[in-house]
Amino acid sequence: ISSPADDLNFSRALSSSQKEHQLRNMFYQCMSLAASSASASIVDMYYPEENLRDICSGQANVLLMGDAFMGLPSCEGNIGRTMAIDILGNAVNATSNMCSDPPRNVTMLREDHVTLVGNQLRQKHTNEIYSYLSDVLSEEINTTVQAMIQTNDSITLFELRDKQLHSISMHVRPQAAEVTLVIW
Repeated sequence: ISSPADDLNFSRALSSSQKEHQLRNMFYQCMSLAASSASASIVDMYYPEENLRDICSGQANVLLMGDAFMGLPSCEGNIGRTMAIDILGNAVNATSNMCSDPPRNVTMLREDHVTLVGNQLRQKHTNEIYSYLSDVLSEEINTTVQAMIQTNDSITLFELRDKQLHSISMHVRPQAAEVTLVIW
């Protein structure tokens, strides 16, 4: 997410005649990349695009599609299988406006539909995350940019940049919890 604020771009922004605008724009580009990265992670985790593509080849009913995800159930109450069926049902509902047949016809879930839904989900989440980051970080970015404008010390400038980039990153990827095991 830091590529728009690499050393070269950062130096250009600092030497620009529109220094404040360039710096602010640089941080907003970083937020956009952070939102895109977080969105891709979310969709990859919750939208089974690869499995749906495999299934697109034409299994006739939803129960068989659940089996393709989870294998044959060992019992009727298999929770994993039920979850797979729900995921597929939601994907079919999401693609229903793209299909000419009713959404209950699962065989209409073609590979291009699966890709289109994945792209739409990524874009939707990217927009939501970017909006959130803009709301939460706009004042912080303004403060950082103002501090950058008021100093000429290069070490301080790079520290401010790195601190702001770290803040953006932590809003989309919180640090892991630290656990200490104490044995009595």
